[in-house]
Amino acid sequence: VLLVPLGLALALGLADDRNAPSPTARLIMEVAIGLVAGWIVHAPGPLGAVITAALVVGLLNAVNLLDGLDGLAAGVILVSAVGFALVLEGDSQVLALALAGSSAGFLVWNRTPARIYLGDAGSYLLGTALAMLLAAAFDEGDSLAVGSGAALFVAVPVAEAPSVARRAARTTPGSTPRRWLSCAANWRRRGGWRGKSPTRATPPNRRSRIRRGN
Repeated sequence: VLLVPLGLALALGLADDRNAPSPTARLIMEVAIGLVAGWIVHAPGPLGAVITAALVVGLLNAVNLLDGLDGLAAGVILVSAVGFALVLEGDSQVLALALAGSSAGFLVWNRTPARIYLGDAGSYLLGTALAMLLAAAFDEGDSLAVGSGAALFVAVPVAEAPSVARRAARTTPGSTPRRWLSCAANWRRRGGWRGKSPTRATPPNRRSRIRRGN
């Protein structure tokens, strides 16, 4: 059952990689995925499903924005998944272990120089998985320490996402916040993460000519 929202997130990411739906359509689909995840794994309280949906939307986009350097997102997810595996039990622990193992295997090929990449499909799936693990930790945790520790497991993508959005906003004056978020991931991959202005990627054949001095 845990695979249902993960599969939906993967499908949305694939659609985003291929066709780039509008920001409004993408947000609606993200909320729908979050509600499905909240029906399966909900945070404590009467609004637990809504809280889980908010976590899914937030972390799905946060991990997507984090995916800017070779090995960065996969490494952060690996550490977070190991932490969740230590505090969770049952199916949620199995999900955390599976996430840690897959991230470790992916990191072998994604480290510098990367040969494969997450894309929107991979980052959406990993972000949804993190949100479900966080909701499960809140639900299963019986102490403040467990809940606080679980929140720290996702602190890096959550803390980094607003910074990327602000930098992207400064380079796109006149755009709406919704549009800033939709282009922030591409902005980062084009050099914005390092503090540069976004630039068009140099084609591979052009790079080879530059190296030869032509």
